Amino acid sequence: MSSYEQFFRECDKDGNGEVCRKEFEDRMKRGNVSQQKIDEFFTFCDLDGNGIISYDEFMSALTKNNEADKWRRVFNGFDKDHSGYLEASEFEPFLRGIGLTEKQKDLARRFVKQHDDDGDGKISFNEFLKFLNVKSC
Repeated sequence: MSSYEQFFRECDKDGNGEVCRKEFEDRMKRGNVSQQKIDEFFTFCDLDGNGIISYDEFMSALTKNNEADKWRRVFNGFDKDHSGYLEASEFEPFLRGIGLTEKQKDLARRFVKQHDDDGDGKISFNEFLKFLNVKSC
């Protein structure tokens, strides 16, 4: 058993093959890890942004160095509220930064509407990758 697999099993207290945030926090706090680092690492491992880390997500996050992983960091940089989704308001600072101040809110809303495949009003990581034409892990 690899050290990654052992760590995952230690986190997965109920043995259901998934690690919820509380299980993850409980295990990480035993190592005196700050809450900020716990939150960052959880977000990094929760590839689909659903608040639960599957074994496959965990292993992908820690062992693969592919294009989707690089875009995950960009996505997380936009995701200011750490929800696992991008909303129009989270694109506005970027648009302002490239000089589109006048119509940034409208552009951000249109971008989300155009690329929001499931119609929930926000962009998931997979929708973001689809926009970029990058295959997910």
